[in-house]
Amino acid sequence: MIIRWTHDDGFPATMVDDRLAEVARELLRAHRRGHHLAVMDRDVARAIGSMDLSNKDKSLASRLGQEFTQTRNVHNSSKVYIEIINSFEKIVNVSDCCVKVSLGAAVESKIFDPCALIVEDISSDGWLFELIFNTVSKRSSARKFDYELIHGGGQNANHVVKNTLKNRRITVAIIDSDKSSPLCSTEKKEKAFSELYKASGWGIGKTFLTPCRELENFVPNDILRILPSGILNKANEYYLNISSAEEAGGVKASDKLEMYADFKSGIQMLPCKLNKDAASWMSERLKLACLDETLNIPGYGEKVIDQIKADGSLISEFVAAIRSKSWQDKFSSFFEEVLWYFVSNGPLRT
Repeated sequence: MIIRWTHDDGFPATMVDDRLAEVARELLRAHRRGHHLAVMDRDVARAIGSMDLSNKDKSLASRLGQEFTQTRNVHNSSKVYIEIINSFEKIVNVSDCCVKVSLGAAVESKIFDPCALIVEDISSDGWLFELIFNTVSKRSSARKFDYELIHGGGQNANHVVKNTLKNRRITVAIIDSDKSSPLCSTEKKEKAFSELYKASGWGIGKTFLTPCRELENFVPNDILRILPSGILNKANEYYLNISSAEEAGGVKASDKLEMYADFKSGIQMLPCKLNKDAASWMSERLKLACLDETLNIPGYGEKVIDQIKADGSLISEFVAAIRSKSWQDKFSSFFEEVLWYFVSNGPLRT
C-alpha cells in the first residue's frame, strides 16, 4: 500500500521515543524490498537522518524526502492508502480510502509485512489472480505490486481472515460470490466478513466478493470452447446462442449469463436446484435464445483453471482476452481496486 508519513505539530514529541527509529527502519525496509510504497516529506526524512540507523536507511530516507515534490499527491489517485499519525497512542481509524495508523499501533503490528491475500485455493485461484494482476496492472496506475498468498480453504476462509487480522496484518481476501443470477443478494456474506474486520480492532484491508459467480466466470466463453474439456462440448453451441441473443437484446455486461453460469458442473433446469428467482432469471435467458426452458447444459469440469495453466497457448489466449474491451468492461474496475492494497515501489537493487 501507499504509506504516507508527513511532519506535523505532533512529530517533535515522538523524537524522544526509541520506537520511532524502529518504525522508520521497518518502513524503509518495506519500501526497499518492494512490499509497500513509502512517501515521506523532507522534514521526516531529515529527522530520520539523525537517528541511529544504517547509512543505507538514511540514504533511502533522504531520497524519499527529495522525491516528495513528485510523490506528495500520489495518494489522490489511489482507492486506499495509509496515513501515519505522529503519536504513540494506539490509534487505527479506517475510512473509505484513508487508513490512519498511529506510530504506536504500527510498531505493535505487522503492517510493514506484504499485504496478505487470502484466496480459496492457492494453486488455482492464486495462479489465476497473479496472471490477471500482471495483465491489468500494465494499464493501471498501480503498476508495481506485492502480496503474500494465503490459502483460505473455501468454507474456512472466514477463519483464516479472522486469524490474519488477529496478527495485525493488512488483510485482503477474494471470495466467490456464488451468485446464480444478478438478482441474488450477497448482503449476508458481505456483512459476515465486514463484522470480522470491525471486531478485530484492526480492520485494515477488505474482503472482495467476485462480481461474477466464481473464479471460472472470469474465463470468457471463447477460452472455454478451446479447453480440452470444451472442444467437443455440447455446451458451446448453447452458450453461443445465448450470448448472441443477449448481444442482440442489448443486455448489459453485468447481467449476461456468462457472469453467473456454473461452468464447472453446468446448468441443470430439470430438476432445478436454483432458488426461485435465479431459476426464473435463468429461464428468461434460455427463452431469449429460443431454447427449451427445461434444458440441461453440460459443464466443463472441475479442472477449468488447471487446463489453462497447463497449456502455454491457452495462457496466451487468456491474457489476450483480459486485454479485450469486453473483459475490461466487466472486470477491470474490480481488479484495479484490489490492486491498490498491493501497490509498491518494486524491490530496489542494492
